[in-house]
Amino acid sequence: MVPSRSMTHEPANPRRPGTTEEARIPGPFDGETVTRRRLMSSTVYIAGTIAAAAVGVPVLGFAVGPIFRRLPRTWQPVGPVGVFSDETYRPAVIRLTSDSVGEVGLSTVFVRRRNPAVDTEPHDRRSDFIAVSSRCAHVGCPVNYVDAAQSFVCPGHGGVYDFRGLHVGGPPPRPSTAKFQR
Repeated sequence: MVPSRSMTHEPANPRRPGTTEEARIPGPFDGETVTRRRLMSSTVYIAGTIAAAAVGVPVLGFAVGPIFRRLPRTWQPVGPVGVFSDETYRPAVIRLTSDSVGEVGLSTVFVRRRNPAVDTEPHDRRSDFIAVSSRCAHVGCPVNYVDAAQSFVCPGHGGVYDFRGLHVGGPPPRPSTAKFQR
C-alpha cells in the first residue's frame, strides 16, 4: 500500500523558496552586481547598436548629404547675342552636369533678352537675359512656349505660366509647397 498525501501530513501546495540560497541553484554570488545573463544581454544590445549604426549612418549620410551640397554655377554658351529678342523666347539646350555622358545631362531652356516694360525686377549687368527652365514646377513635365499666347503650357497637367515664367493657372506649383487645408 502506497501512502497518500493526507497520510503523510504534507501540505497540498508547498511554499516555493524565495531566494537563490533557499533554492540552491547556481546564480549570482554575494556582492555581485552584474549577473552573467545581464552581462551577455548588455553585450548583445551593444553589438546590435554598433551594427545598426554601421549600416544606418552611411545610409543616412548618403540620403541627406546631397541636400547640403550646392552645385557650382557655370556659364554655358547658348547662341550669339543677336539671335535673342525681348519679345519672344528662343529654345536652347544646356548641359546640367559636366560629368554626364550623352543626352542624359541635357535640358532645354527658353532664353530672351530682358524687356524693361515687362520685367520690373531690378537687374545688374549679368541679368540682361532671362532664361526659363522647360520643366513644369508641378511634376517636371516638359513645357512648351506658345508664342501666340505669350505663355508656357504644360501638356501633362494643364499648367500655365505667363511670359515671365510665373504660374498663372492649372495645377498647384509643387506638392511640397502646397498648403494643406483642414
